[in-house]
Amino acid sequence: MVAEFEPLIDKRYLPDPVKVAEKKRRKEVGRKAMRLIWIGLGTFVFILILVSMNQVKEDKPKAPPAVESSTTVASSAEKAPSKQTTRAATPKRQTARPLEYQLALINVGRFVPEDDLSVARFRYLLRTIESKTFNTQQEIADMTVQGQKLLREEYGKEVKLLELMEAANDSIPPDYRMKYAEVMAALVVLTGTL
Repeated sequence: MVAEFEPLIDKRYLPDPVKVAEKKRRKEVGRKAMRLIWIGLGTFVFILILVSMNQVKEDKPKAPPAVESSTTVASSAEKAPSKQTTRAATPKRQTARPLEYQLALINVGRFVPEDDLSVARFRYLLRTIESKTFNTQQEIADMTVQGQKLLREEYGKEVKLLELMEAANDSIPPDYRMKYAEVMAALVVLTGTL
């Protein structure tokens, strides 16, 4: 005769091995999902930081280009002859005339007094467009002169610089920043085709 012993631990109170394995699996899946969520969130924040840093870089005024193009506002007659030295390249001497005065001269095509209204208007337009774009006043002036040249040569239209800059200023909404090259390109195409 064999004696039966009661188990010391009642099996009813022991956890079911299948349920324990299922809980562990769910816990591991939850951890993986949370890890993926945090990685995605971190990537999103990183991209936001990069975009905002890029925006800050575009907001800073750009330095004028080191090499002058053939379409710069300053005429070659006003520039001093360049002297070659053995030292590193030095920046070219700026002309004595302000940029707005040079634009007024090009606009009229003859002598303009420095207190002329068109000089004051160009000064206002340069400052206003500079605040609405990512470009410097020199870049704005150069692109406007280039736009006038393109209208004359490619489309056969004669447009005054003042009219072109007024149209550019009017086309940029207030409290909005754009690239002036895009504004001028659109104006040249629209003005040339109409």
